[in-house]
Amino acid sequence: MALISIGNIYTLIEFFNGTYGQGTAAEPLEVVLTADIDFADMPGVYSWAAGTGAASNDWYVDFDGGWHTISNIYFSGGDLWFLFPNLRGGCLKNLYLRDMYIIAGDRASLVRNMYNAAYIQDVHITGRIESGNYAAGFAMYVNSSSNKVRECSFSGELKSKNAGGIVYSRSNSPNAKIVNCCFIGKIDASTQAAGIICTSSTAVNSFFKGIIISTKVYPLTNTANMATCCYAVLYDGTSNTVQNVAQNNCLYDSDKATEAGITVPGLTAATSAQLKSSSYMRNAGYAV
Repeated sequence: MALISIGNIYTLIEFFNGTYGQGTAAEPLEVVLTADIDFADMPGVYSWAAGTGAASNDWYVDFDGGWHTISNIYFSGGDLWFLFPNLRGGCLKNLYLRDMYIIAGDRASLVRNMYNAAYIQDVHITGRIESGNYAAGFAMYVNSSSNKVRECSFSGELKSKNAGGIVYSRSNSPNAKIVNCCFIGKIDASTQAAGIICTSSTAVNSFFKGIIISTKVYPLTNTANMATCCYAVLYDGTSNTVQNVAQNNCLYDSDKATEAGITVPGLTAATSAQLKSSSYMRNAGYAV
């Protein structure tokens, strides 16, 4: 398969509409973004529904953003929104998504399902994702122990009934890994919310920093001993319903917790100054 170069908004939409196919396991698409793209500059395509999440919407693709930025993706009106509904193989990497604003009736995330050895790496999002039932920053479900989300960041807000800052849920793959990722901002989820992942997968060297509002607050993950060398900074406004879920060598900012009037069981207290100290974090086993 020849390399597909995307340098303008129209080619980008053609790609996601399947004009160039969706790849196969034997022959995945190879795609590279060659320019920044801003949907706000193009009247008539500003509101864009990417993937609808149909079960047949499978992608085998290596999508390299080339460290370019896609700005002002806006969607409102449908039940489902995913940039890639089912990432069966390949990757999404080296991309900035700026001021992304998604409103979906049921669930929304960058990817709905990850399978096989699919991974997301060095993708950085600013914006807001809002949905009726489930929301996640990067992937709704990870279905293989080979799946990874690494070196990714989300800065903004999630709002739903159930939400995970990086990933919402694993299917049958507790060994899928979230590595060197962070969520900075606010998660507002009426039923349950986790700063990193809402059900069991391994989180390593990742952190949450912000506010979590929910009847069940999990600073990192809701499954015991699935996070290692992670930390949480919970600011004033966080619900006083932090669940007691013990993790491996994980810290929380005790100064911010005191200011917020909350207790954070299951994690080890560290002061704000200690969390900012590279020598302290290295001695604690963190990669800094």
